[in-house]
Amino acid sequence: MKGTEIRLNPDGSMTFQPDSIIQNTKRNSIEARRIVNNIISILNQKKDSI
Repeated sequence: MKGTEIRLNPDGSMTFQPDSIIQNTKRNSIEARRIVNNIISILNQKKDSI
């Protein structure tokens, strides 16, 4: 899986780090929220100008 780090430890155990997946999801959510806010702002400006 892209962005997922799996490490094989010397004792044979594996370490899985999902932090990158969580951070990518948060980043995408923030970006989507920003885009929606920009669209709302543009629509409000157009509404005010009519």
